Amino acid sequence: MTNSDFEELKQNQGGLLFFSNFLSFSENLSVAKTFANNNSNDPTRTGVIFALQANHSPTNNVAFANIHQYSCFENEKEWLFSIGSIFHIGWRMKFNNDGIWYVKLNLTNERNPQSLSLARHISSFIKSQNLLIELGKLMWEMGEYEQTEKFYRKALETEDNWRCRSGILNRLGMIYWKKNEIEQALRFYQQALTIDRQHLPENDPSMSSIYNNLGLLYLNQ
Repeated sequence: MTNSDFEELKQNQGGLLFFSNFLSFSENLSVAKTFANNNSNDPTRTGVIFALQANHSPTNNVAFANIHQYSCFENEKEWLFSIGSIFHIGWRMKFNNDGIWYVKLNLTNERNPQSLSLARHISSFIKSQNLLIELGKLMWEMGEYEQTEKFYRKALETEDNWRCRSGILNRLGMIYWKKNEIEQALRFYQQALTIDRQHLPENDPSMSSIYNNLGLLYLNQ
């Protein structure tokens, strides 16, 4: 992690650490060391290994599972933790022989008074978002374009915010462009542009993404 992020982590010892994405942990220490040493020659980064303690419990609201049998690299002995995992930051130490900092993390649950406040805040934030859009973004980043399309089309059924609708239509256009279905891509881009023009000045820079996508489409025809 960056040196500045590590300094924040050190200052927050005894506090809470929240992850807004899926987390992958390995039981294999040598695998963890390999990742931690990836940037060992970069003076702007600090090698960190999180030593994690997590127990299945009725009071634990975070889903996690051993997925090594599904992984392409079984030797990594991988565990996957769900979005929104919250950990208590424990001790830290540095072993001089490998130059890596080891930080103890304990998985918390919402019944912990300190994490309850944070969990409520996170829950409130999540409820304010269209999760179908967020899932669509996640599928897009994973290259799962068919799943992306399904989530975005479903989101269009309930989303009434014009900016969100424009963004969804623009992304749908990008999906069809990747599928080389040019006419369908053009239709979605034009729908997105129509929405933006109804709410924004003609030269508003926030429309640049749509214009750029239209330009790429025409350029490659």
